[in-house]
Amino acid sequence: SDLGVEVLCMDSDNWDHHENLPDYIAGSLSELAQSLSAFATDLGTQLDRVTVVVMTEFGRRAAENGSRGTDHGTASCLYLLGGGVNGGQVAGEWPGLSPDALALGEDLAMGTDMRGVLVQLLQRRLGYASAASLFPGFGNASVPDLFSA
Repeated sequence: SDLGVEVLCMDSDNWDHHENLPDYIAGSLSELAQSLSAFATDLGTQLDRVTVVVMTEFGRRAAENGSRGTDHGTASCLYLLGGGVNGGQVAGEWPGLSPDALALGEDLAMGTDMRGVLVQLLQRRLGYASAASLFPGFGNASVPDLFSA
């Protein structure tokens, strides 16, 4: 709609599956996939002007808890869609699930700092020059080449 908006944030509830994860995760992922597909379809060729980042503010533990769910943990993943995304790939380091690869002995180890992904996005898509102005105290993290200009 050409409102001049550069960044929008949206929150989606009901992802905190501490209980019965197998019963709920398929529905949550299906709703997310259908929403992203509908958004991309609605935008059509204008999707080239938009970059969507889907992420969480916390990770999950690797092991199931006593309630058939997972508790908050160290690492997670993010999804990218739209203009400027070098897509069609799974990027980053996979640390594995062996006991010696787990952070604190129970969490998926972080392979890519998501702040680095967001810095790359904002630099290449919106022309921000410095990570310091975006995340004070954060240095440049090595991240895969995820975005074009």
